[in-house]
Amino acid sequence: MEKILKKIIDREAEIKNIKILETIGFAPKLYATFKNGIAYEFLSGKTLNVETCRDEKISPKVAERMAVLHQQLDYWTSKSQITKDSEAVKVFLWDKINLFLSLVPDTFKDPVKQERFQLHVPTKSDLQKELEWLKEKCEELKNPVVFCHNDLLLANILYDERNHSIRFIDLEYAGPNYQAYDIANHFCEFAGVDTVDHSLYPNEDFRRKWILVYLKTFHGGSEITEEQLQLTVDQVEKFSVASHFFWGVWSLIQAAHSTIPFDFIGYSISRLGEYFRKKAIFE
Repeated sequence: MEKILKKIIDREAEIKNIKILETIGFAPKLYATFKNGIAYEFLSGKTLNVETCRDEKISPKVAERMAVLHQQLDYWTSKSQITKDSEAVKVFLWDKINLFLSLVPDTFKDPVKQERFQLHVPTKSDLQKELEWLKEKCEELKNPVVFCHNDLLLANILYDERNHSIRFIDLEYAGPNYQAYDIANHFCEFAGVDTVDHSLYPNEDFRRKWILVYLKTFHGGSEITEEQLQLTVDQVEKFSVASHFFWGVWSLIQAAHSTIPFDFIGYSISRLGEYFRKKAIFE
């Protein structure tokens, strides 16, 4: 089990990311590493929830923070001692999903999990076919590759009310990826985790306002045309499909190996259900 979970979460990558990003204020200071963990600086603030993520004072700060993080690809590659066009800078998304699919069990020991798995989850071969389709569709969008967090669920975003500032935590999945994916993944997380309600996905008006703040920051304060805005809004919506697929597959591995008391099978069914519901966006 431990070997499987190490493949899911790369702690060496997390340590490398912290060491690089702490120098520019995007990670806490790393104090020590151990065989079974790490110690780093305490960051003050409260994690976001399904209400505060929509707050008109907080959500623009998240957009600005993400935009500045996305500008760090050149810095990250230089500190990683790789060139920007290196094979090492290929997008995070596809290799990670392929890894996850290779780790999805064929059967579950728990008979209740096995029954739900058989009734509600496609076979591994069908999921592989879906991945091939999804990759083709996403690559056709030619979305920019930037330095992404890749896991901006609400619990990974800290809001410090005293300084009116945002910090991102948990960097084990951070790396080069599609710009629109990171934004879409954050929007998908508005649904919550413990109690998932996909109707909480932000409406188009909210998404447009949020993305406009993001684009202005990402482009250094330049004016954003309606064409630029609409293109990004459309691409983010399409990449939401990839987010649902990613975490739907991830949750199947957790269902088989995690000791956390959480309904990972149910979460996978929910995320994959949204994947199939929304994939018509590409048509």
